[in-house]
Amino acid sequence: MMEVIEGRDALLSLSWQGAKPLHILAVYAPSSPRANADFWKELYTLWTRRKFPKINVLLGDFNMAEEGADRLPPHPDNPECTQMLRNFCSCFQLIDGWCRSNPDKLGYTFLQPATAIHSIIDCIYLNNRNLLYTHDWKIEPSPIETDHCVVVVKILNPTAPYTRKGRWTHHFL
Repeated sequence: MMEVIEGRDALLSLSWQGAKPLHILAVYAPSSPRANADFWKELYTLWTRRKFPKINVLLGDFNMAEEGADRLPPHPDNPECTQMLRNFCSCFQLIDGWCRSNPDKLGYTFLQPATAIHSIIDCIYLNNRNLLYTHDWKIEPSPIETDHCVVVVKILNPTAPYTRKGRWTHHFL
């Protein structure tokens, strides 16, 4: 694990049985539009100039919604923020897994009490290959005290053997 931008992210590299490492970047993006755009721009610059590993999963509190439909009532976020996020994600062909897996389902992770605006600003992005090995996408209350809900998904190791459905049994000698 390493921190790339102090206080804003953590890059985790997990080894999988028989597979290449899974590189996960967890972020907490700034809430101000200017600082948010600068954050994504800085990440993009760091990844294009340094030898950081290719990201397989990007997740966390993005503090912005990529699409206007990710807010209720629908409205777009700052265009510079969304463009900087898209630039960064394009480096790794990352897409919003929740939205891709649930195209007809509404789900929000944050309610702004002052304005009553609902939004999905907590996200999990993956590439198409890893998206194939995901299931059980959910938005649910956080297990820790916070004003956000969390996006949850199960990601399977593509090299794990298929064991089919069955039941556990005990074998006695």
